[in-house]
Amino acid sequence: MLAANGIQMRAVPTAPEANGRAGLPLSAAPFDGTILQYVVGAYPSDLALRLLTFASTLPEDQARSFLELLRAADDAAVVRVVADDQVRWQQLLAHLPGLALALDILRAHIQDSEPPCTADGPCTLGS
Repeated sequence: MLAANGIQMRAVPTAPEANGRAGLPLSAAPFDGTILQYVVGAYPSDLALRLLTFASTLPEDQARSFLELLRAADDAAVVRVVADDQVRWQQLLAHLPGLALALDILRAHIQDSEPPCTADGPCTLGS
């Protein structure tokens, strides 16, 4: 199973019996490493293991469709969170109109959405 302290394999996980592939090691699942790489990189280890176990029970074409579905769901979640974040940010700024510019500059620094200021000069974001 996947270690809780990161993504390190301690043992080769096996999928439950399905589609005639009893106890198939996940490393021998009927798809390339793409789903393994995506799931391990995108999800906590316990959820990644569950997703990989499920995907290993699928025929190759369904496993690829499952990966596409996971990516689409993740993309939709990101769009939703970004939109929600922007709405909440505007609501916050409405309470502090005199500080809106300063808060936007701080937010840009925190989120690295603008080029960072250099050590040898003043911040140019508010200019």
